[in-house]
Amino acid sequence: MAAIARVEVGRFDYDLIGDFKFFKNGVRPTVVVRLTDDSGVQGLGQSVPVETWTYETVESAETTLRHYIAPAIVGADPADLAGVHSRMERAIRPSFSVGQPLCKAAIDLACYDLWGRQSGRSASDLLGGTKRDTIKLSWTVNAATLESAEQQLALGRAQGYDSFNVKLGYPQTPQYDIELVQTVCRFASDGFHWTDANTSYDLETALAMAPKLAVQGISEARAERLLDYNTHPELDEVDKLVVEYAIAVTSNWNRTRDEIFSRLRAHFTEAQIVEMTWRTALCGAFNRFNDILQLDIEQGVPVREAAE
Repeated sequence: MAAIARVEVGRFDYDLIGDFKFFKNGVRPTVVVRLTDDSGVQGLGQSVPVETWTYETVESAETTLRHYIAPAIVGADPADLAGVHSRMERAIRPSFSVGQPLCKAAIDLACYDLWGRQSGRSASDLLGGTKRDTIKLSWTVNAATLESAEQQLALGRAQGYDSFNVKLGYPQTPQYDIELVQTVCRFASDGFHWTDANTSYDLETALAMAPKLAVQGISEARAERLLDYNTHPELDEVDKLVVEYAIAVTSNWNRTRDEIFSRLRAHFTEAQIVEMTWRTALCGAFNRFNDILQLDIEQGVPVREAAE
C-alpha cells in the first residue's frame, strides 16, 4: 500500500437539534483528520472528545494531532495498523492513562478509510465482513423537564425514530429519571429504549436504579418493591427475567450460571444480551472506581466512606 504522505487536521463543529447537557453552545465540537497517500488517495477520521466524561478536550485533541501525532505517522502504511499505533504511542506515551485514546481514534478511523479506498474494500470488509444490512438508530432525549422530553420525543418521531436513548443523572434526580423513562416508554411502547447515566450515578444509586430502569411501564407506587420481582403484579415473565439478570450482573455475578443465559436467549439475541450486560456492568465499574479512590463524581454528592 502507498504510504501516508500528508496529514491535515481541522476543527469542525456541527449544530445540535435540541438540548444536550454536555454541549453548552448548541454545537458539537469535533476534530477531523484527512490522510493523503503518495498517490493522492485520501481517508477521513474524526475525534469527538467530551471533556465532562473524558479528560480530553477538543482543543487538546486538535493540538496533539497537529503537533505530535501527524508528524509521527507520515511515511506509515495505513494498512499496518499495529505499526501506526506504535508510532502514535511513541509520540504520546501511555502512562497514567492509555494516552489520549479519543485523539488517536481519529487516526485509526482515517487509516481504515484510506486502506479501504486503496484496496477497493469497505471498512466492514476490512474488519471481517458485513453482518447486517441495516443498523437501528435511536434518538437522544436529554430533558430537564417532562414537557421538554415530550417535545423531544415528538421531534424524534417526526424524524422517523421509534427508539430512544434517555440521558439520566445529575442534575436530574433518580425519581425524575424513573418518571422520564416511563414517559418515553408510554410514548413509544414498542421501541427499543436504553438509558445512559454517563457515570453520574454513585454505586449505591446505580444498584438501586438498574433493576428499576430495566422494566417498561412500572408505576411509581410499585417501583419501590421492584426487587421482589417474582411476585410483582406489573411484570410479565420477560420483565422478571430482565430484573433477575440485572441483579445478577450487579450483585451476584460470581454465582451466575448458564441456566439464566439459556432463558435469556429465548427472548433476546446475543447482541442484546451483550448490550444489557455491558450497560449494567459499566456503570457499576465506573462508580466502584470512584468509590474506592474516594472521588467526587459531581458537585454536592458526598463521598462514601471506605469500609474499615
